Amino acid sequence: MTDASKRPSLSSPLTRLPHILPRAAPTTVFTGVVSAHLHILTQVKKVICRLSFFALSKFQKLLKIQET
Repeated sequence: MTDASKRPSLSSPLTRLPHILPRAAPTTVFTGVVSAHLHILTQVKKVICRLSFFALSKFQKLLKIQET
């Protein structure tokens, strides 16, 4: 806050940039983290679906063997 008051109040993009960046940076980091988490979750869901399908097919085969 003290640095901002010492700066000359020029309406150039260079003086505005430091004020915009601290607000923009956390949101980009946050969206990056969220997208990474979503990607991991989708991968985990795919693995769980494959495993459950595999287990289900094995279980059905076992049931068919027991029936005969």
